[in-house]
Amino acid sequence: MAASGLSTTDAVRREMFGGLMLEFIEGVRQEYLKTLGMDSPEWKLIRDGWYYEPSVAEHAFDRMIEREAKRLDFLRGHHLLGATVVKDRVTQVELETPQGTRLMVQAKTFIDGTYEGDLAAAAKVPYRVGREGRDEFGESLAGVHYMNWKTGKQIVTADSGEPSPAIQAFCARSIFTDDPDKLVRSRSPRPTTNICPTICLFSKTLIRGA
Repeated sequence: MAASGLSTTDAVRREMFGGLMLEFIEGVRQEYLKTLGMDSPEWKLIRDGWYYEPSVAEHAFDRMIEREAKRLDFLRGHHLLGATVVKDRVTQVELETPQGTRLMVQAKTFIDGTYEGDLAAAAKVPYRVGREGRDEFGESLAGVHYMNWKTGKQIVTADSGEPSPAIQAFCARSIFTDDPDKLVRSRSPRPTTNICPTICLFSKTLIRGA
C-alpha cells in the first residue's frame, strides 16, 4: 500500500512504532536526504520520513530487501495463479513469471501479504462480507459502532451492536506533481473499460483540467 499510493500511515506517532516500521521510515528519510537535502524548502513536507511519494517508498523497501539478500529471495513481477491446499493447509502456490512461464513454490508456511487477500481467495478460505453483530460472539464493540474520533468515546445509536452489511468505502488515491521530471500524463480510459461511469467521469474531468 505504501508503494501504491498510501503516502503516509494512519498514525504518525513515532513513539507508537518500532522494528520494521521505523526501519522503513528511516529509509524514506534517507532517500529524501539524498534527493532533497535538509536545506530544501520541501524537506519539511516529509515530516521526518512519515510522508512520502510511492516511488520513494518503493526505493526504501528495495533497500530493506537488499540488506536481507543472503536469506531472502525476492521475486519481482510474479503473479499468483493458484494454491494447493492439503488438510486445510496451503502447501504450494503457482506463480506466473514476468516471462509468462509458471513457477511452483512449496513451503511449510505461507503468509497472505496481498492487498486484497488473493492467496486466501485462491485457497478458498471461507469469508463473510460485512460485520457480525455484537451478540454473535459476545464482542462488545462488534457490529454498528460509531466513535467520536476526537474524544475516543462511542456514540450510542439505536442500531449500536447490530450486524452491518457495509464494507469499507472505495478510495482512489492520486499523487500530483508539477515537477516535469516526475510528471506522468493521465490517459483517458478506453471506451470498453468496464468500470463505474462515475469514475470515468471523474477521470475525464481531471484530464480536461476542470
